[in-house]
Amino acid sequence: CIRDRGDTLRFPDASFDFVVTSPPYWRILTKRPDHKVKAERLSRGLAVRYSEDDARDLGNLEDYDEFLTEVTQVFRHCWRLLKPGKYAAIVVGDFRHGSQYVAYHADLISRLTAPDDAFELHGINILIQNHKRLYPYGYPSAYVPNLHHQYVLILRKPKVASKLRSGVRNPQQDLPLKSALG
Repeated sequence: CIRDRGDTLRFPDASFDFVVTSPPYWRILTKRPDHKVKAERLSRGLAVRYSEDDARDLGNLEDYDEFLTEVTQVFRHCWRLLKPGKYAAIVVGDFRHGSQYVAYHADLISRLTAPDDAFELHGINILIQNHKRLYPYGYPSAYVPNLHHQYVLILRKPKVASKLRSGVRNPQQDLPLKSALG
C-alpha cells in the first residue's frame, strides 16, 4: 500500500457504492524469514517484502502507531469515494510481531470509527483459512496459537451529515495525506 493518493484523486467524491480492500499487515513481510515463511513463501517464489526501500510503502514503516495513522489516512481517501449510506469491507488479520500478538483488526476498528472519522461499524465476519498448515509454535514450553482466519470488517458511511456524532467533521472532506515525497 503506497502513501500516494493519486489513484483516488481521479475519481469524484461519492462515486462508489462499495469498497473492498485488504491493507498491508505492517512489517509482516519485512521480518527475518521463519520456517513458515520459508515453507509457504520462499519455496513458491513469493515476495517476502512489500517493496525494498520505497519510503511511500506503508509496509516499510518501523513504528506501528505511525503505520496505523498512515493507513487510516489512506482509508480516509477511499471513504471520500464512497457514497453516503454505502459500505466498505476491509479484509484484515491479526498477526504476531516477535512474541507480541497484534490485534490489528481491533486497532483498525478503533481508528476508523473514532469520533473524528465518523464511520459506523456494521459487523465483523470471520474468513476461515482451512488450507493453511498447523505449526507447533512454542511447543512444548509455551502456547502460541496458529492464526488461520481473517476478519472482514464491514463499515458504513453515514447517509447524511446530520446523523454524524456531534462535533465530527464531514467525512467527505478531502483530508491532506502526508507524503514521503515532499
